[in-house]
Amino acid sequence: MKNKLCEQYDITKKCAFCEYASKTLDEEKMLCKKKGVVHSDYHCRAFRYDLMKRVPKRLPSLPK
Repeated sequence: MKNKLCEQYDITKKCAFCEYASKTLDEEKMLCKKKGVVHSDYHCRAFRYDLMKRVPKRLPSLPK
């Protein structure tokens, strides 16, 4: 079901949104449980989308 969300809402697959990855001190690197240290834009076959890691875009302000 989570993979269908990626396709439905056109969310790019990258380690920054994967449930197996966690942040490191370097903002561009992620620590993956499957692959080790990888770049945040990388993704592998084990990618599983995690809803809680994505920061939604802010809505535009309403005109007065």
